[in-house]
Amino acid sequence: MTQQQQEQQSFGIVFDIDGVLIRDGVPIPNATKALGLLVDQDTQQPKYPYIFVTNGGGFSEADKAKKVSKVLNHHIEEDHCMVAHTPMKTLVDKYRDNDVLLVSKSHKTSEHLAQVYGFKHFTSLQQYVEERPFLYPTKYSTFWTKGVASEYDIKKSKDDQLPFKAIILLEEPLDWGECIQIIVDIAQSKDGLLEKNFINKADTQMIDVHIANPDISYGGEFVLPRFTMGALTECIKTLYKIQTGRDLIHTFYGKPYKLTYEYAKELLSNQLKKLNHQSPPKHIYAIGDNPYSDIKGANNLKSEGWVSILVKTGCWKSEFNHPEIPADHYVNDVLEAVELILRLENKNSS
Repeated sequence: MTQQQQEQQSFGIVFDIDGVLIRDGVPIPNATKALGLLVDQDTQQPKYPYIFVTNGGGFSEADKAKKVSKVLNHHIEEDHCMVAHTPMKTLVDKYRDNDVLLVSKSHKTSEHLAQVYGFKHFTSLQQYVEERPFLYPTKYSTFWTKGVASEYDIKKSKDDQLPFKAIILLEEPLDWGECIQIIVDIAQSKDGLLEKNFINKADTQMIDVHIANPDISYGGEFVLPRFTMGALTECIKTLYKIQTGRDLIHTFYGKPYKLTYEYAKELLSNQLKKLNHQSPPKHIYAIGDNPYSDIKGANNLKSEGWVSILVKTGCWKSEFNHPEIPADHYVNDVLEAVELILRLENKNSS
């Protein structure tokens, strides 16, 4: 194969997961069949580069790959999978000498991801509230539950507690109310070291806020989309503004933000090299169900070869393409999307 032919056939595919391949852990019809078109049936090795990019979080890339592999009965390597907080690995060096608050569904999850990514100093949301139960009396006040005065059983925080420099939301927690209250409290302070009778309030925001998933909703089993991290963020922003009169300064990761797409392109380029293609992908097809994340992000990078494909199996179920953020192609499901890509690329290489 000549260098020119390699460049012509150089493309990659980026799959969203929820709403494209699975819904609430249940495979979408034709999803596994679609992935089967991209591998050699004898060796089960990829014939074309493809990766999975989700705005979900709470799992390491290796754990997410294992879970999706099991649901779809299709083997996925760790380096083929990106979660919303994958690009947050770059924050480890930035906050190496300070504490960060990690938000996820459990202390165990935050601890695991901190170890995988290499955060040296961290405190989970659950650990933080356990040391300061007075911050959320709705849950921890014994007066409201037992009719006796609240003692709160305050635990001493670690002796070497460092000032907080960042709040990092890896995934939405189970208790939104608790999370909103704690983040708004900490974001108003200079160092996050709150005591029962004291907060070192700041006139300007001094603690960074990083949020892994900007999506307002996602496609689940119910007919209407379900709220997720972006909706939680709107609640935090609104209440922070009410409390301080200031807009919350924050950084989003995940789709549709460019950093995620650049990281995805790098993973595809690495796969192309394994397939003896030395040039980066000429076309990158992004298959998604959410116009506001999957499609918007790809559309923003059309000049760099990105092509958006919207499917009807998730957030967007209309008979027509999205009127405000139209995809380059609108199809019924992921199988039609993959078949379309292979037709387009065969045409390009002929």
